[in-house]
Amino acid sequence: MSGYDGTHRAGYSMSTKTTRVVVGVSPTLTGLAAIRVAVDEARLHGAELIAVRAWAFKSGWRDGATRVWRQEIARQAEHTLTAAFSAAMGGPPDDLPVQMIVCEGLPEKVLVAQADRADDLLVIGAPESGWHLNRTVVVRYCARRARCRLLVVPPPELARVGRTGSLARSLRREADGFARANVHR
Repeated sequence: MSGYDGTHRAGYSMSTKTTRVVVGVSPTLTGLAAIRVAVDEARLHGAELIAVRAWAFKSGWRDGATRVWRQEIARQAEHTLTAAFSAAMGGPPDDLPVQMIVCEGLPEKVLVAQADRADDLLVIGAPESGWHLNRTVVVRYCARRARCRLLVVPPPELARVGRTGSLARSLRREADGFARANVHR
């Protein structure tokens, strides 16, 4: 690896053999970057890629009607998983073995449970609102509990610039200014 790319690699060693790369899938900019990094790592090591989308049904209700809601949330999680791969790379790579898993549970616990081998590599995205190792429950939990190496992908520059709404307003102001300047030419 040439130079520091901002990625936090807990327990990372180039000599460690990796047989599986487990990536937590999120549709955020950082989540999409994590997918691309995980695919690169899987290719580099000739490893299987395991993409995981976790979801949690946070309700005190336990009657039969909640089954429908759980099924709908699971369907949405499946859609999010495939849509994230489409957005990040145009779809899952066809040059390496890929397993797509949708699992009910808290993301941090599901990810640690999936990356349960010492030779696994767990790849997750850092929080977009200020990158710091201990700022998110998922990163902190995985760093403390994972039995394998952990690679935390920092947010891309665009995610660090500002919130989506403020970016959209800024872009709109710039476009309006550009349009006004070109109307008078």
